[in-house]
Amino acid sequence: MVPFSPFANGPSVRAVLLFLVLLLVAGPAAADPDRTAIFKLFEETAFGGADGSPSRSILIRPSGPSMRVVLYGAARAHRATVEPIAQSIAAATGLSVPVAVAEDHDRPSGRPDHIQVYVLDRPAMWRLLAGHQDWVGSRIIGSVMQGLCFYVTRGRESVRGALVVVQAGLAPEITAHCLAEEITQTFGPLSDSQAVQPSLFNDPGPHLTAMTAADRQALALFYAPGMRPGLPRAEALAIAGRLLGVGDR
Repeated sequence: MVPFSPFANGPSVRAVLLFLVLLLVAGPAAADPDRTAIFKLFEETAFGGADGSPSRSILIRPSGPSMRVVLYGAARAHRATVEPIAQSIAAATGLSVPVAVAEDHDRPSGRPDHIQVYVLDRPAMWRLLAGHQDWVGSRIIGSVMQGLCFYVTRGRESVRGALVVVQAGLAPEITAHCLAEEITQTFGPLSDSQAVQPSLFNDPGPHLTAMTAADRQALALFYAPGMRPGLPRAEALAIAGRLLGVGDR
């Protein structure tokens, strides 16, 4: 994963209830040391800094009630892969995450509530990013394209839109992993982390095509009571620590 993010906020009832259910399933805090790892997974994916990645001082995630995933061109053939990813994200966040297929004549919408998904060869990747220089400055296009897949978000505090791009011609399991990881990361966990293994957000691990239980709990934290886009790091970590019953947060 090669991310780039240039930098009604209240949680939904559905997200709050799901988060509580996830904690109940995990068991009492005193008997569940994995909650410490989940806290670390949230911290590192939300704020970066692990393994030398850029760090962030605020929580960044979508603020609206929905984010539409729109498949363009060759990505349309992967709808059956993307649908369960979107459903899993919706269940963890409480957002509406519909999946749509663009028509042949449709141009990238640029709408603020859209995640535009592409499967492209390398030259087409360059052309796409060059056409989105209001999102991605020309000086960083090279670094964004270092991986086999990447995402780009728009917005400094709230994710208002995103591009997800996967290189064409990859093995099917790698394509499925890329789609799952990059789409999910646009919903808040912007950075990778090795705090939990295996994890969808752990690139050195197995190429998962869905979130693990720990991943779902970490993602739910982004939408838990009190969390909002732009929340300072210390405040977000204090909320996460209290909800998980980890340490003196």
